[in-house]
Amino acid sequence: MGATAVTIAFAAYVAGLMPTLLLLGGLSDRIGRRLPITIALLLGTVATTLLVLWPNWGSLVFARVLLGIGTGLATTSGTAYMTEIMGADSTRRATLIVTSATSLGFGGGALATGVSLALQGPNLVPASFIVLLATAPILALIALKLPRVDIPKRVSLLRLPVFPTGTWVFGVAMGLA
Repeated sequence: MGATAVTIAFAAYVAGLMPTLLLLGGLSDRIGRRLPITIALLLGTVATTLLVLWPNWGSLVFARVLLGIGTGLATTSGTAYMTEIMGADSTRRATLIVTSATSLGFGGGALATGVSLALQGPNLVPASFIVLLATAPILALIALKLPRVDIPKRVSLLRLPVFPTGTWVFGVAMGLA
């Protein structure tokens, strides 16, 4: 593949992420935090499975769109959920935790796959994929059992980005990651 094809594959992530953030930003306020987090985990599992079963450029683009949607769901739900668990007075700390976990997840997944490939050699199914495919569905079930701390609200699904006081720097950091 050429540079344009690689660029399109990487841009596909943003094509899934941005509409999800803007058009479904209020979803977790309507249906609760647990289901969007569960869906995000399952989308990551589907995307990885797709790449394992059909390792080609088209499946890579589609998988990246699914991962973007999953990240959008997890980001909006995860930050709100963490803030509710920790309390409204800990919004800055909750945002820092979610941002750090997201950034570590981005880097950690690539690191785990790089280490797997370094140990296994060139392979379409690195050990990191097997670990993800085994654990993500279990984590999705656990996410459904997490305590419910939110009260569903009748709000618009369309949600423009909001940075609570003192948290914009974490949003920028996550955007750069």
